[in-house]
Amino acid sequence: MSIKNENFKPVVKGVSYFLAHVPSMVRHGSKPSREILKDPSILAPILGHLQRFEQAVAYPPNQVFIGNLDPDELRKIPLPWYQHPMAQASRRGMYGEIMPEEEFYGMLKICDEFDLILLVEGFVREINLSLSEHPLFHKEDLKRLGKGVPSSQVLERIKKNHALPLYVQGDRLIGCIQPAHEEDSALVPEVLLENLSSRASGALALRHLTKRMGRPEEIDYLLGCGEEAVGDRYNRGGGSMSKAIGELCGCIRATGSDVKAFCCGPVHAMVVGAGLVSSGIFKNVVVVGGGSLPKLGMKFHGHLRHQMPILEDVLGALAIWISVDDGRSPVIRLGSIRSVQDQPNRQYFII
Repeated sequence: MSIKNENFKPVVKGVSYFLAHVPSMVRHGSKPSREILKDPSILAPILGHLQRFEQAVAYPPNQVFIGNLDPDELRKIPLPWYQHPMAQASRRGMYGEIMPEEEFYGMLKICDEFDLILLVEGFVREINLSLSEHPLFHKEDLKRLGKGVPSSQVLERIKKNHALPLYVQGDRLIGCIQPAHEEDSALVPEVLLENLSSRASGALALRHLTKRMGRPEEIDYLLGCGEEAVGDRYNRGGGSMSKAIGELCGCIRATGSDVKAFCCGPVHAMVVGAGLVSSGIFKNVVVVGGGSLPKLGMKFHGHLRHQMPILEDVLGALAIWISVDDGRSPVIRLGSIRSVQDQPNRQYFII
């Protein structure tokens, strides 16, 4: 029996966006970390050009990202935008929020299934209140956050276990992340921090989406579109970030997989998701992607040269809910995807 595809028109039911402002992680970006290794004196000017959270919130493009400013409004703001911050800018917007690094470290710990991240107990006390008052965090999250460890334990792990130090406010040590295996280069702290950062930011984007658009139990399929490859020593890059994110968001009925295509990964994932809905295989598909830590500070040399703040100091994440036509949401027109033919009577759709 044939399925009439017009009964399953895919629509964008809703979207959410999330930014984690993590200036102290800039040193762990791919470019800065390599340059600091070659010349440790570069770290000082990097720390001297980091933005405060208030600056990141007031940066007009960041306000566009979370829905507080129309993209066309940027044309009316003189360049460079960082010199023209928005007055009374809010960390929360129509589509999501901008989170300070202190709170984001808490989410990193909540994502940590293997107790690889150690946070100093005093720092955990500081962030516990703000997380407990945040609408996206619940009691189980705070239980996973724990109470922290003495600073002496963090210093010992850094010295003896090759743990990677974690900072806030540029140079305040608040914890570390340990290697998951002593001999496996794929499980060193730097790679694990990339993976956990992608999972944490993606999960917060998805939590924003489900809070506004529907229950997480309604989601049938998750499509990861981030750039991080997740795996272990036997399956390098074989893990699914989408399911790891969904686990933290109550998506108990969903399965999922990842779509990798660098910067255009979300477009490919949306085409796949719309196809799954259009075919009638799934009713509710969510495309979700976390931020890429290696890209932090990617152009920091140019910022330093022009005496600018390092603007590449945020991790961006998104979540897009694709569902069947509800009569009011924007329709995804699959016919707009360019078609080519490699054989008579067979047609394929590509971007």
